[in-house]
Amino acid sequence: MRQIKFSHDNYKKFFLSQSVVEGGDIVELIGVSVCEIGNLSKEFKRFDSQYGSNDVPGFYPLPKKGKVIVLFFWDGDDFFPTMRRWTEEKEKWYREGVGKKHEIIITKAEVVR
Repeated sequence: MRQIKFSHDNYKKFFLSQSVVEGGDIVELIGVSVCEIGNLSKEFKRFDSQYGSNDVPGFYPLPKKGKVIVLFFWDGDDFFPTMRRWTEEKEKWYREGVGKKHEIIITKAEVVR
């Protein structure tokens, strides 16, 4: 089965079911969009990159320019987007995964503040 990895306990957890937050949940990739990161709102970039808590947030480093891949997932109850750095190979892999199930993997990387 395909996997989608998150390296941090992500801020999106406040919007998602607990099973997605803890990892191991199965989600369906329902869409892929490639865009310039500069065309995304500051709020979306913050939403996508924040992890930890609102009191002591961390932020995953995002590229300042260039293309990114925005992925759209559905777990049967919740819809959520996430962003990945773009490469031609990644875009191909994700596009081939549309309509397929993916396992959520939370790697619990060390928090960087």
